[in-house]
Amino acid sequence: MGINIRKIAYELYVLLMCALCSGCGMEQVTVSKVPDDTSLSVDISETYTGMDTEEKEDAVVTVYVCGAVVHEGVYELGSNSRVNDALVAAGGFAEDADTDNINLAAKVQDGEKVYFPRLGEVTDYSLGNDSDGQSVININTAGTSELTSLPGIGETRAERIVAYRQSHGSFANIEELKNVSGIGDNIYEGLEEYITVD
Repeated sequence: MGINIRKIAYELYVLLMCALCSGCGMEQVTVSKVPDDTSLSVDISETYTGMDTEEKEDAVVTVYVCGAVVHEGVYELGSNSRVNDALVAAGGFAEDADTDNINLAAKVQDGEKVYFPRLGEVTDYSLGNDSDGQSVININTAGTSELTSLPGIGETRAERIVAYRQSHGSFANIEELKNVSGIGDNIYEGLEEYITVD
């Protein structure tokens, strides 16, 4: 039985056309001039329709990098990024960074707060070592450096918290924090699980 060169060439042509059109979205490719004068329809609607929407959303993670880094801020990183990638994005360690107990190889998660402690800072936060990313902070005893580790609390708000505490006394409950200028419902909701008055 001889080799049908024409049939092999045709099959290669069909495969080539499918490969070239696979990135074009949901289409139907019709190849005619089949040796027996019939038409062959190749439905590629379920072949490659581009990256799945969920995969696109997971292509990057957004993290808040703060503490003892050069540039605090919110950064978008690759979905497989590590704590070290967050550190590099924020410009590296600040001069007063405490680099002990930081696992730079730990993976970051979308929406995570990546906090780098400063030298001498008292915190039970251990970056990248089985932590949920944030320790609970007592707003009645914390200094400005600890307060700035809270979501949405920069240096100015931290100073206002300390000033409020000095003029009004200790916070009776965590909700009282909303009496501090610049801390509204949205800011409070983002940090209430990370604060205590006990």
